[in-house]
This record gives sequence, C-alpha cells and structure tokens, in this order.
Amino acid sequence: MRSEEQPGAGGVSESSESTGGAATSAEAGSTAIHVQPGTRDAGRAGVALSAAKLYFLVLGLGQQIVLSWLLGDGYGALRGALSPASITYNPMVTAGVQGMSRAVSRVDEAERPAAIRLGLLLHWALSATVAGGFFVAAPYVGRGLNSEYLVPTLRVLSLVVFFYGSYAPFVGVLNGMRRFKSQAGLDVLAATLRTVALFAGAWLCLDGGPIAAVEGASWGFAGIALMMVVISLVLVGIGKAGRTKLTVKEHLGFIVPVIVAQVVLNLLLQADTNTLRAFATRAAEQSGLEPQAADALVGAYNAGQLFGFLPYQLLIGITFVLFPLLASAHAKHDHQAVKRTVREGTRIAAIVMGLVVCISGGLSESLLRLVFPPQFAELGTASMQVLTPGLATFALFGVFTTVLNGLGKQWQALLVTGGALGCVLALNWLWVHGTEFGSLLLVRTAMATSAGMLLAAVVAAVLVHRAAGIALSAKVALRVVAATALLIALGHQLPAFGRVATVGVSAAFGVAYVALLVLLGELGKDDWKRIRAVAGR
Repeated sequence: MRSEEQPGAGGVSESSESTGGAATSAEAGSTAIHVQPGTRDAGRAGVALSAAKLYFLVLGLGQQIVLSWLLGDGYGALRGALSPASITYNPMVTAGVQGMSRAVSRVDEAERPAAIRLGLLLHWALSATVAGGFFVAAPYVGRGLNSEYLVPTLRVLSLVVFFYGSYAPFVGVLNGMRRFKSQAGLDVLAATLRTVALFAGAWLCLDGGPIAAVEGASWGFAGIALMMVVISLVLVGIGKAGRTKLTVKEHLGFIVPVIVAQVVLNLLLQADTNTLRAFATRAAEQSGLEPQAADALVGAYNAGQLFGFLPYQLLIGITFVLFPLLASAHAKHDHQAVKRTVREGTRIAAIVMGLVVCISGGLSESLLRLVFPPQFAELGTASMQVLTPGLATFALFGVFTTVLNGLGKQWQALLVTGGALGCVLALNWLWVHGTEFGSLLLVRTAMATSAGMLLAAVVAAVLVHRAAGIALSAKVALRVVAATALLIALGHQLPAFGRVATVGVSAAFGVAYVALLVLLGELGKDDWKRIRAVAGR
C-alpha cells in the first residue's frame, strides 16, 4: 500500500482504518541516535499523524460509550449490524482513497480534471453495485448470523455502503492534490457529524424499543454519509470530460487487489464478533430465549474489544512512516537500513503495545465500569482479560505485514492475513460452537481469537525475518512481556476501583511499566536522546 495515500481513510472508516498493517512511531528515532534530517522529518510526520489519529480514536471510543448507555442491550444489536456492513464499506473506502490519490498524482495538471471525472464515475458505479449486492444479501446475512431481526437495519446500512464508497474518492482526490488541510478538515467533519447523527437517530427512536433505536441510529449514519457526498461535490467538483492517460483497466487493476486485501483484513477484524453472534443467538434459542438475548453478550464482548484494539489503533498512524522508509531502503538495496528500520520499528511498536496492554489487561473490570453500563463489566471482564493480550499480538501482526508490504512481499502479507482469518474462524468453531448460553461464550471466543492472532503473528514474524534478516528482537520481546505480565498479574489481585481512582491507578500502571523497562535495561539515555532529537526545533 502507498502510505502517502492512506491518511484520508481516517474519517470515513468505521472501526479500524484498515491499512493492512500497523507501523512504528519508532521512526521518531528509529535510524539511530544521530538522527538524519530525513529521519527527523519522518519522525515528526509520524507524531503529527498519530496526533490526528488520536482525535478519531478518542471520538470513536466516546461514541461507543455513549451509544452503550443510550441503547443498553441494543448496543450489541447495533454492533452486530455494523460489523458485516463495515466489512463491506471499509474496503470501498480504502480503495476510493488510495485509487483516486494514485490516479490524480500520476497525471499532469492539465489532464487532472478528466482523470477525476473518470475515476469518480468508476467508483460511483462500483459503489452502487456493491451496495445493491449488500441490500439483496441482507436477509442471507441476517440468517447466517441467526439474527433475522437485524435485516431492516442491514438494508439501511446498504445506503452507507453506497454513500461512503462515493465519498471516499473525493478524499483521495484531495490527498493526491496534496490539499492536506482540506482533507483533514473533511475527515474531521465527517467523523464529528457521524457521531452526532448516530446519537440523534437513536435518541429520536428510543420510544419504539431497542431495535427501533438501532435502526434510527443507522438512518442517522446514512444521512450524514449522504451529506458528506454533497459537501465533497461542492469542495472538489466532479472534474470534466477530456483526454487522460488514466484508463478503466489500469484503475481497476490497482483497486481490485486493494479491495480483495481489505475484505480479507476486515473479515479478520470482525471474525470474532460475527461468530459470537451466530453461536450466541443459537445458544439463546436452545435455552428457550429469544435471539435478541444474545445482544447483551455481544455488547459486553465488544466493549472489551474496544480496549483490546487500542494498540492496533495507536500504531496505525505509524505505518505511514514505516512503509515509505522500508520501500525506499529496499529499492536502494540498502539492507542495513532495512534491518535497522525493522529492528527499531518493531521495538517501539512492542513497547507501545505493552504500555496499553498492562493497563487494559490488568484493570479490565475497573475500565469497563469506568465508561460502560454495569452489566458490561459483569459479563465482559473475564473475556476482556483474555482478549487484550491477544489483540495486542494482532497489533504486532499489523506491523509485520506492513514490513512485508514495504519490502515488496504483498502476496505474502495477503496470504498470512488469509491464514489468520482461517485460523481464527476454525478455532472459534472448535472451541465456541455448542457452548451454553452465558458469559463462558465470551471467554471461549476471546481464547480462540487470541490463540489465532498469536499464531498468525508468529508466522508473520518468521516471514519478516526471512525477508529482512530480522524481526522483533527476542530480548525486547522478553522484557516487554515480563513487564506487562507482572503488571497484569498485579492488577488481577486488586479490587475494582471507582471512576476517579481508576484514572489514577491507570496512570500509575503506565509509570510503573516505564520504570520496569528502565530497570530491565530496555529504556535508557539513548531513547531520551532520540525523543529530544525528534521533538527539537
């Protein structure tokens, strides 16, 4: 993937800004203590992109927290509907941003309007086709998840598939034209309005019950997606007819592999949510309950999952820095630069991952009680304790696949992602299918998902080692795991804290983690020199 084409995905992606990998804020100092000017610029770019990412992350987490209180058990129904929808529209978003950025940046300014017109028309036609297919498939999706009551909501979300697929190419045009301020403003506006619309739609339909509120939230989502298309039309325009070297065949040749890779990645990201819903609704019926009883379990599991995905979310912005550095070093056959970048990149990624996991894994119950309704902590604490370390290995998996992409091993990255998907699905079927209705369903889902992610990360690390001569240093891994495991074990011995105390204890865990890494010799003076070099004037 072309990292310069990725930033536009931030405001339009549902859950993960699917990049096919994660990367390393390590580039803030990844190429040595004596930071080269280019590296310093790259580090600053990583910091800036991570800061922008933080806005979407905080807004998205706040959005889910408010919706959980607003919808109650219906929150699980909303997540159950958004999951298959996001698997469909996230690839369209990534293809739209990357495809149009590439198209615009590869043509002369004189033929740019014609390229924009051709590209937009192609993406609109593709979006209409995919959205129509999702609308038609909605009953089959609902039946496959044993949640046919979600079919009307899924059909509403087919509009989101179309409008998001139509909006994303405009973001790609802005990116390709290097209009980054306009691009960032459009993304921030889209994310903010989407949050307001979800709240408003759910609140206006609350009197009709949880499912009506879920459908109302979806209508709000669709309405804002349409509004963003209109705003983008005014801001960017639709180009004009004319001659351009961009062809339909060439453009499809680029975006189709992107879509395929993104579909596989998004299936992996949503695999546990969808298998849990299918198994939980079936278990509810076998226990004499309505299928909607599963919404409470899915909602509690997804609450813990939001914390579990934090390392992956935090590391996404760093992929924008890691990928071009690796691609450039690889193109120059500079094997030492490749090894240095991979070594330092994976090191910083592991350290950041451990910082988040020691808090989320050690203080799971307190964190759930901090922001979610009480029943979420009662049902989801045990599964969150298992899931957070597993999803942390997925964050590293993302780093490794980014390295493979940067070294021209895209097919290896795609195959290992597909293998991870198959492994997670198989383990969920073996360990979760047939489990009685209750919180044990969540724990077994977390165990199967974590085991699959860990295995995939190990395989990806082996492939990276073969391609670059190095992956994550064993010493770094052992030190990070030791510090993280010690704090998680300590956290499990502590009682649940109140809201104010949870914030303070979380900060104390973060400080303790850094102190442990200093004592273990992982962090030292050189790291502070790197930080000062990147943050300097």
